[in-house]
Parts: sequence; C-alpha cells; structure tokens
Amino acid sequence: MESWSADTGALQGGQRLAFKLKRLRRRLRVWAREARTARNDRKHSASKLIKRLDTEEETRALSTTERTARQGEKAIVAMELKMEEIEWRQKSKALWLKAGDNNTRFFHTIASQRKRSNCINSMHIEGVLHRGQQDLASQLVEHFSRAFRWPRRWFPKWKDETLPQLSRDQLNELARPFHEEEI
Repeated sequence: MESWSADTGALQGGQRLAFKLKRLRRRLRVWAREARTARNDRKHSASKLIKRLDTEEETRALSTTERTARQGEKAIVAMELKMEEIEWRQKSKALWLKAGDNNTRFFHTIASQRKRSNCINSMHIEGVLHRGQQDLASQLVEHFSRAFRWPRRWFPKWKDETLPQLSRDQLNELARPFHEEEI
C-alpha cells in the first residue's frame, strides 16, 4: 500500500487522486510482471523435474518419495497453467470491454436494414393504393376475411338437414378391440 499512502506533494483533490491512481497502476503492472515471471519460473522448474524423473523411471523404478514429488510437481504445473488460462481470459474480457464488440455495429446495421425491407409502407389492393398503418391494417383484414370466408354452400347438404347417425350396435362394433385375424 506504499504506492497509495506515499506523499503526493502539493496536489489537491482530484489531482491527488489521479496521481495516486496512476502510481498505483504502475506498481500493479510491475507486480503483475513479477508474478507472471515467478509463475513461469515455477512452471519451468516443475516441468524440468518431471521430465528428469520420467527419464529416470525409464531406467529404474522410482522411490515412493520421488513418485510423490513428481505428482506434486504435476499439480504445480496444472495449477500454473490454470492461472495462466484465467489471466488470458481476464485480459481478453478487459480488452473486449475496453474496445467493445466490433461486430455489434455490423449486426445492428443488418438488423435495421432487414426491418426496413420487411416493412410494408403501402399496398395496391384491388387497384387502389393504400398507405398508413391504420388504412393498411383495415384493408388487409377486410381482404383476407373475404378471401377465407366459408360460405354455407360450401358444406355438403342433406335432404332433411340432419346427418345420419350410427346405431348402438354399430358404435359397439367400432369400439371393440381388433383381433389378430383382422389385421
């Protein structure tokens, strides 16, 4: 915290805060570089020890202590690789947040263009040009209501206007299960 609490001289208010943040940012960059170097050194030395133990295992059986040490070093390498992956993920997220998603503008433009081309501004219905949302809506409803109306004459007519009905025996025959011979 010495970067934060160190003397800022004659700076006042916002200038003092900006100076402290700038100094803290520099110190954090140095710390991150040192931490990355230490992590790489640990990973490299652990990998070297694992490789040496693997080579020795080809010529002789390893002792329990050596096998335990190799497992510990493998765990260290795995942890360091995981930390490196997390660091890269954080960097990419920070870059994405800073720069923004360049594709957003492209997709927004395409979506806006599609909305404009899919919009119906005017329409000729039976030789008459119709414009405006209300006029188009009412004309379309009227047109399709006429086009899909089911006139009474479309349905089959019976002489006495009643449909023939099945008897109780016919209904029971339809409801009974199928026999294998019928199939």
